[in-house]
Amino acid sequence: MSKSVVEYTNRRITRHTTLPFDEVAARLETAVNKSAASAQLFTIVKRNAEGPKEEIEQKLKNLIDGHEFIYFAQVEHHALLRIVTDNPSLPRATVYTVGNPLLGQLLFRKDLWTGFNAPLKIYLVEDADGRGTTVTYDDPATNMPVPSSPGQVVDEEVKRIAVEIVSTKVERLVSLVV
Repeated sequence: MSKSVVEYTNRRITRHTTLPFDEVAARLETAVNKSAASAQLFTIVKRNAEGPKEEIEQKLKNLIDGHEFIYFAQVEHHALLRIVTDNPSLPRATVYTVGNPLLGQLLFRKDLWTGFNAPLKIYLVEDADGRGTTVTYDDPATNMPVPSSPGQVVDEEVKRIAVEIVSTKVERLVSLVV
């Protein structure tokens, strides 16, 4: 058994809006095609894992359909906290997992370890007074191109894709919802 430690610096980006939580969540869910993606994404991947690559890619392209990211899942932290704290008035806090399988494959082909931070997470937290929402995410430019072991050099193409494409797209997505 072996163990290695790679330290890196990550950039967390937080945006605040006076928009109510429900509106920000609805905008995000529309922007990531939740209504279609939640029902189809894993079915496409699971059923077609052994099928022709081109057919799977076409089905994913159809599902993405102009969206930069699609919905994978969500976890409602406030619901979990309400169970253990017995406090029904906690502000809402939901982590959305979103991604783009076609964009992800560009990264995974170069460095499988980029999958540790893909798909992405976007955290919505309702203000305690209910008058606004905070949207937080970790910048893919800082958490994707990380060496998988000490001394390893990160692929320059992975850096370029994470910085120029993924970070730009997630910033654009967040700008749409706040």
